[in-house]
Amino acid sequence: MELEHEALMTLGLTDYQARAYGALVGMGTATASEIAEAGNIPRSKVYSVLDDLVRDTWASVEAGRPKVYRPARPRDRVEQAREEVNDLVDGGLAQLEAKYHAEGTIYSGPLFVLRGDEALAERMDELLREARESVLLLLPFLVPGADGELADALSRAHERGVRVRVTLEGRPRTGHANDAVVRMLSGPAGLGDGLRRVIHGRVPSPSRLSLVHPHLHEKLYCFSHPRPAALVGSFNPSGDRPED
Repeated sequence: MELEHEALMTLGLTDYQARAYGALVGMGTATASEIAEAGNIPRSKVYSVLDDLVRDTWASVEAGRPKVYRPARPRDRVEQAREEVNDLVDGGLAQLEAKYHAEGTIYSGPLFVLRGDEALAERMDELLREARESVLLLLPFLVPGADGELADALSRAHERGVRVRVTLEGRPRTGHANDAVVRMLSGPAGLGDGLRRVIHGRVPSPSRLSLVHPHLHEKLYCFSHPRPAALVGSFNPSGDRPED
């Protein structure tokens, strides 16, 4: 395939349209039969091909018997086509980026990727509401949202018979980060023995100059759901940021 032909097709012309325009540029002016012969285009198709080129301003036509076709200047028309393609690509790219950076992106199959606090909160709420047998949360801290929605959802799941187990860091890096939710989930309407706090013994630091308390870091959320589901990642389930 010649470079000019490939370039024209890249700009949106069909194979026959690119052949017809290339042949017309080479001849300057030509009739439909002459273009069909020079461009190796079936005569049964050449008229519709030329009509398309005239419609899209790649060529102009002079009335007569037979009609005579003249090409648009290549530089002008190709630059116009390039701008049209660039605008189309920019618009498509913007939409793709919006989808990619959307709050939640769900792939077909068992894998889903969540981006953003809102998407995470919605998915967590869905999994909690639909869990039938068990819910397991293992994480360093769990601070309630503005109205304690997550803690309330855990309590409601426990009340309807779901086996809820929440294990929290006993000494979170941010002091008192878990205090509020521990009070909520250990109360009369809480989880009972389903709430646990883990306190690690002191271990040597990497420099071996002192002893430090290790902390939970990775987060694990498991739900029986209608089908088993798990969330794994480094994110804050409530969207809040614990503060001293």
